[in-house]
Amino acid sequence: MVKPILCYASKIWGYEYVDMIESVHNRFCKNILYVRRTTDTCMVFEEFGRLPLCTTYYINCIRYWCKLLTMPSHRYLKQCYNMLKSLDDAGRNCWPTKIRALLYKYGFSSIIISQDVGDVNDFIRMFKHRVVNYCTLDWQTAIETSSRCYHDNNFKSLLTIEKYWTMDI
Repeated sequence: MVKPILCYASKIWGYEYVDMIESVHNRFCKNILYVRRTTDTCMVFEEFGRLPLCTTYYINCIRYWCKLLTMPSHRYLKQCYNMLKSLDDAGRNCWPTKIRALLYKYGFSSIIISQDVGDVNDFIRMFKHRVVNYCTLDWQTAIETSSRCYHDNNFKSLLTIEKYWTMDI
């Protein structure tokens, strides 16, 4: 219910981590669990088997970028992207600059240089897999390093939803 609202138009703005979006997501999850706001977010995500929303809006943004790359050159959006790309090449900070930074962050620097992703669906799948892996590693690190999560670390090793949340009562 909340995710589509929080990720609205993320194709355009979804290239950076947004603290405000993540804090609304965290508060919503904590309210459902009836836990304090001071409860570690990693424990809440563990309970629901969720990752931060940045996984969704990063993927939406890259999916839109791939759509722009594969558009015919006579389309207005493609021409706008080419104009922004030339500004980026000249050293100006614009949307393609942010996309390049996002792709570099997750190890896809060769894609930005060639401006060709090959099969779009395969590329999106690889990008999504990489983003989810990074976020899962961040979650595992948070669970292992937090003193409050000491017992959780002994009982749960995978980020999956607990079965009692999906049971009919």
